[in-house]
Amino acid sequence: MPGLPAWLDAVLDGPGVTEADLCGHSYGTWIALEYALHTPARVGRLAPLDPAQCFAGFRPGYPLRALPLFLPPRSAARARS
Repeated sequence: MPGLPAWLDAVLDGPGVTEADLCGHSYGTWIALEYALHTPARVGRLAPLDPAQCFAGFRPGYPLRALPLFLPPRSAARARS
């Protein structure tokens, strides 16, 4: 995360954008929110969609429940459960 606000500055500087509206989903919301806090003058509006860990952390059981999604063998049945 430390380098992302500077990276987004460079992305906006390339075409000469001085202010942008940002929309992010999940981790993208976290990046957009961090950028808005880092450089508020460059953010016109912020549209957070399903913000992950922006305003509150995960409940303790969530990471344990989600863990099987990332372990092999991956299957549709596992994802549904």
